[in-house]
Amino acid sequence: MVIVGVGSDELKKIKEKHVLSLRVLKRTIQALPIHYYLENGQNPERIPFLKEPTVDEVIDMDSGSSIEEDIETNELKKKKETSILAAARNGITEMVDEKLNKFPMAIHDDTDEGKNIALWVVENRQPQIHQLLLKRELLTETMLQKLDKEGNNALHLAAKLWISSSSKEDEHKKKEASILAAARNGITEMVEEILNKFPMAIHDDTDEGKNIALLAVENRQPKIYQLLLKRELLTETMLQKLDKDGNNALHLAAKLGKNKPWLIPGAALQVQWEIKWYEYVKRTVPQYLLYQPNIDKKIPAQLFTEHHEKLVQEGGEWLSKTSESCSVVAALIATVAFATSTAIPGGIKESSGSPNLETYPAFDVFAVTSLVALCFSVTALFLFLAILTSRYHEKDFRSDLPRKLLLGLTSLFVSIASMLVSFCAGHFCVLKDKLKNKALPVYAVTCLPITFYAIAQFLLYFDLVRTYFRKVPRSSHKVVSL
Repeated sequence: MVIVGVGSDELKKIKEKHVLSLRVLKRTIQALPIHYYLENGQNPERIPFLKEPTVDEVIDMDSGSSIEEDIETNELKKKKETSILAAARNGITEMVDEKLNKFPMAIHDDTDEGKNIALWVVENRQPQIHQLLLKRELLTETMLQKLDKEGNNALHLAAKLWISSSSKEDEHKKKEASILAAARNGITEMVEEILNKFPMAIHDDTDEGKNIALLAVENRQPKIYQLLLKRELLTETMLQKLDKDGNNALHLAAKLGKNKPWLIPGAALQVQWEIKWYEYVKRTVPQYLLYQPNIDKKIPAQLFTEHHEKLVQEGGEWLSKTSESCSVVAALIATVAFATSTAIPGGIKESSGSPNLETYPAFDVFAVTSLVALCFSVTALFLFLAILTSRYHEKDFRSDLPRKLLLGLTSLFVSIASMLVSFCAGHFCVLKDKLKNKALPVYAVTCLPITFYAIAQFLLYFDLVRTYFRKVPRSSHKVVSL
């Protein structure tokens, strides 16, 4: 549509919206202070805006100073947990260390309950922060004698059973973090920007215990997965993560979602890309995960076979129907090509048996193309028959069946083109110099039906080429529900 001058304005509008959306995203993330993303990146705290900013206000931001003023105004109304206490509660040792280096007086911060940093790390079970304070000789007797509002000292808090705030589902339902929603929907720009500003966001996980790696695998988002591999964020610890059902990354790659995730038509090609995605993830995870059972005692290979059984059956039926229709055309072309190759235009010389038009250039074209049409049509027929007699086993969809279908369609298209050229060349030989200019429109009209069939099959052919030679499947841009 762009080539013929139609639709370029719509594409420009889409591109402009994409660029502006990315600018808004970058400005918004730049305006967020890093200490607002805490709790190990699981529940990022919302900035208490006094009013909702407009798009123009976000784009025109230079340093986020207006946001800081809103924060300071809001903190005057209600005391808020300081950043060093929040970092200590969540075990972010680097942030505590840097805060103490820059602001030594921050050691005297306390919470609304009257708990200083010493009581805070004891209550929240953060031994690394406690050891840091001991190492820096900051845990003085005065610090340890501090009592909270309920009269508890450090030993009282150590004796209490710690309950994580993230596990209190009755009080607060855990909300999916922005980076997880972006990874689920394949928004690479948002994931990259969030990781640049908040590296601790890599540890986000959902209510089901799935981190960003498991979400990218489950929702078939190769770009997100490749981004994590490129940035060397997919450590062995990340890939060893299990969800609440005991599934690792390979289990989730073996599962098939309700919606077909790949931008490719045909059940057979869906199976091929499912296999390629499973093998791609398998190459990136530790090998022992291949044999790790989930809560149902199933390894990834068993889960893949179980979840793709119906899709494999649909792929076999789709291949059968496609091969049947193409084999009929190939047989028809083979019959016509055989009859054409035996019928010599212009006849033969009785004395020598050689064609009367052997010196005519069009006759050479006719002789070569008729033979090519016959050979390739027979080849295509045999390839389609080989597909029809296949077992349609799961592993056959990886390369064997798509390769046969690709070669069969290639042979079919070559035979169709050769048959049309041989027909035109033979007829041209008969006409010679009579009406040869008027015959060209007739040739074009005669070739239209077969040409339309070839064009209709070209889309399938291009999809086959793309899926066969592409190592990593192309992700879908359809947004899934959050």
